[in-house]
Amino acid sequence: MDPFAGVFTHREIKLLCMLCESKSREEIGAALALSPSSIKGCVSSILNKTGYGSISQLLSHMLSRGCLAPR
Repeated sequence: MDPFAGVFTHREIKLLCMLCESKSREEIGAALALSPSSIKGCVSSILNKTGYGSISQLLSHMLSRGCLAPR
């Protein structure tokens, strides 16, 4: 079962995976055809959905629970 089902959009999942892989925002923007402001908005949406104060806290939590796996 997908742990993200119904929580995050497909774009948010891709962004989280790329952040987990330590991709820069420039790399993410190029890969997903997103502007810096779109990336910022997507990160804000993710944080609002989860209640975390920073993306690094969320990624740490998700990695420790096996929700995301770095490549």
